[in-house]
Amino acid sequence: MRNNNDRTGKSPFNIETLIDDLTPVRPLRVRNGVLLAVAVMVVLTIIVAMTINVRADLAAGSPAPMFFVRASTLVLLGISACYAVMSSARPEIGKESRFKLWKSLAGVALMFPVVALVHIAGDIPSTTAEVNSLFSPSVGRECLTVGGICALIVGAVMVLWLRKGAVVSQKRAGFLTGLAAGAMGAAAYSIHCPMNSVVYIGTWFTAVVVISALIGWLVVPRLLRW
Repeated sequence: MRNNNDRTGKSPFNIETLIDDLTPVRPLRVRNGVLLAVAVMVVLTIIVAMTINVRADLAAGSPAPMFFVRASTLVLLGISACYAVMSSARPEIGKESRFKLWKSLAGVALMFPVVALVHIAGDIPSTTAEVNSLFSPSVGRECLTVGGICALIVGAVMVLWLRKGAVVSQKRAGFLTGLAAGAMGAAAYSIHCPMNSVVYIGTWFTAVVVISALIGWLVVPRLLRW
């Protein structure tokens, strides 16, 4: 019987030839990707501090407790979401069930918008005046702008790292990339923001994280397609 390949002039399929053409690739280390994103966040924090100054109480060595609550929540949420999405770039070892810490921290972060809504719904005169002032676009513009730019930079670095791997669940990866970048970007801006009001934090900082997560969910999957 004659081989069909003989009629086409093509050589027979040879698995050994394919093996010879393979090039070894260094496996991705999730830890390196997370450390890269954290390093970018730290650099951005330093840039914010040098360009638009550190908040006064922090510079005086007596920061308000709310600063630590806000900053730590954002940093932990950002790092946990970053770890989850970086792990997804290695599907052979990355299992979604192992990386649920970001969900718990996202629940903790929801404390800020929820408490802000409670204050607003309380119809307290002082709170009403505060809401009217803090909802002014001129007040939140800097938070959205600086926090958004920082989030964009962190997100871009994360996407470049993820493109080296093989992300399977791209929609989930896009959402987590945006969530991590938004939290880290907001954390970088947090070193300057002088506001301690839960209404302000629950409004503008939440907006940075939510908008970043939405953009990540819509845009990032297109950048991760094989």
